[in-house]
Amino acid sequence: STYEQGHTHQQFAVALNEHYERLYGRVFAGQPVHGEILRTKALAAVYYVAQQRWVRCEVEEIVIGLDGKPTYYLWALDEGLPIKSTPEYVRVLSSQFASVPPQAIRGAIANILPADRRRNGLGLKATITPCNKWYAGIVSMLQTMIEGALSVSLVCHGGTAAEVEGETIHFVDMSITMPRFEPFNVVDVLAKACSEQMIRCSSEEFVKRLPKLQTYTIKRYLNNDGQDKLTVQGENMIPFSTNH
Repeated sequence: STYEQGHTHQQFAVALNEHYERLYGRVFAGQPVHGEILRTKALAAVYYVAQQRWVRCEVEEIVIGLDGKPTYYLWALDEGLPIKSTPEYVRVLSSQFASVPPQAIRGAIANILPADRRRNGLGLKATITPCNKWYAGIVSMLQTMIEGALSVSLVCHGGTAAEVEGETIHFVDMSITMPRFEPFNVVDVLAKACSEQMIRCSSEEFVKRLPKLQTYTIKRYLNNDGQDKLTVQGENMIPFSTNH
């Protein structure tokens, strides 16, 4: 992430890092674990190895291994990064740093729905109609574009937002810049490449169908020890609470 010089949040990030460097310094793998295991939804200060500084995180999930040791799955509140970390890098976040609103927002593409190619009768022409489940093909293509991107831009026009498992998701326009390509609108590319797996819709129809959508979840976490990303896949139905 980058911060404008002199920006309020830059000052906050510097103060956070300096505070935890005074307390703990820089943390390295293999050091003794500090304190008790944090619970899900707890706020934590995490030494992010890739940037060699302390960042604020929320604990999304804790997995206990066969050896009895926990692994934290975290969301960096200001950088917008999912991080997988062992406990030696994790500390309780001091209350003085907990009240500042997160700088990163979570976004999803607005006004598109999963679709099916169906025939309504013998010999009839197939039509593309909305359905409630995303196919793996279009999900995989979106994943490939995001992972190969130089930058991903989310533009919020003040449209729909939804509560998903306690997290506010903003539905936005997404554009991507890739090597040797001009920035492009993601929906335009998906509409051409996966025309039978998605359909554009109005904001009104999107909001109406949103609570029934079954998600195809691929969670990817940056490993805080510098290893490859860990992928977790699954399909689930998530309850939505929408607002405008």
